Amino acid sequence: MIRPLSKPARVALLILLGAALSLTGGCEQRRKPVLDQIIERGKLRVVTRYGPITYYRNRGSDTGFEYELARRFAKKLGVELEISIAYSRDELLDALRKGKADIAAAGIIKDGQPAGIYFGPDYLSVRQFVVRRRGVNPADGPEDIVGKRVLVVAGSTQEKALNELLPAHPGLSWERANRLETLDLLEAVELGQVDYTVVNSNEYTAHRGVYPYLRVAFAVGEPQQLAWAIRDHPSNYGLRFQIDRFFDQLRESGRMASIIERYYGHREPKSQYQSQAFLNRMRSILPEYRELIEQIALEYEVDWRLIAAVAYQESHWDPKARSPTGVRGMMMLTRDTAREMGVTNRTDAEQSLRGGTRYLKKLLAKLPDEIPMPDRLWFALASYNMGYGHVLDLWNLARRENRNPYRWNEVKDLLPTLRQEKVYSTLRYGYARGDEALKYVQNIRYYHDLLAFTEINTVRVPPPKKAEDYIPERFNRQRMLSAF
Repeated sequence: MIRPLSKPARVALLILLGAALSLTGGCEQRRKPVLDQIIERGKLRVVTRYGPITYYRNRGSDTGFEYELARRFAKKLGVELEISIAYSRDELLDALRKGKADIAAAGIIKDGQPAGIYFGPDYLSVRQFVVRRRGVNPADGPEDIVGKRVLVVAGSTQEKALNELLPAHPGLSWERANRLETLDLLEAVELGQVDYTVVNSNEYTAHRGVYPYLRVAFAVGEPQQLAWAIRDHPSNYGLRFQIDRFFDQLRESGRMASIIERYYGHREPKSQYQSQAFLNRMRSILPEYRELIEQIALEYEVDWRLIAAVAYQESHWDPKARSPTGVRGMMMLTRDTAREMGVTNRTDAEQSLRGGTRYLKKLLAKLPDEIPMPDRLWFALASYNMGYGHVLDLWNLARRENRNPYRWNEVKDLLPTLRQEKVYSTLRYGYARGDEALKYVQNIRYYHDLLAFTEINTVRVPPPKKAEDYIPERFNRQRMLSAF
């Protein structure tokens, strides 16, 4: 026979049931889909790293390859983007596990399956490069770096790559440091503080212009893929679906190729002399004209570094420059263009810079409205170099081949064909040195990036005290960039 509970027992039971229901409700709240939480708070929290191909502040604006992808994804979700910074792979993934971020977007190598972490679709293939200083420490393989000073970030994918070499090379050793960026590692090699470091190939590509004396010794491991990371939990299934769909749409629409072109398409190797000559003139000549360039850029609402890069490509910042074809001045204006832009003295630096900037703005405005930035700028620069008519020919040529004429990455390889008789004879404006126009645009983009690199110094956090054995107090690239 079941006896009824006494009143005290009933009260105790009710208290226990209430507590259980409260706990259950709390669990349900915690299990609320992350995508719903993002929409409700109106913010997508993304953790990343500082760097020219991840995220940095560019004269008050955010930029970087990973930032561009994250910005587009947040816009797709209809929410704001909130950026936080980590300084290692472990910190990035830990931010996800602790719920401090929704996504880690920082050029993370899709390596294994870390506990509690899910990787999204691949979007870029990279290698691990062992980097040395030119002229010293030649190395063709792991056996050549045994007994040498090698510096990597503790717990990084690069350290894992070295660990995998140990069975075949038991004498291999390296030094580990925390919270260092790729810039710190490359600087340590350039200063001779260590013999080698190991970095991702895409990061080396992004930085090599600033370090023209560094060289790739050899690659370790197999090609690996970069991907975003999120917490691996049932509450994240909706976010996983949206990320997968987002990258699929980027690829299918061709926008991913355009974004990769924007950040990587102009970074083909430059000669040591070319990079070093630019850096030397940036220190010695540019300071004389920088204030003037900034003033003119402000008047015409353009990036001063773009005008500086164009002026360097045209004349190496020489106001008296003159070509065999008769173009003259810092912006190398023709007589007709100078007259059109109101320039009476082409060798006057201010007149030339102002006239060239005005002409570039005119070309930008002349382009069809449906061409977005930054492709719009690349076509305007090509027009500045070879004439707008030849750009019209380029677009017609692209249409013949069923390419999108207004996407730079789809048509840039057609530029060299404008020299070929079988091609230019079928076009309205005829022969053009399209290969030179292509090089012209790529060089300006390259020089602009070297100038923009100085902005990274304003947002990077100094290495912690325990890293000072490797990176001294003077590490801030002001030795190289003192003019800025």
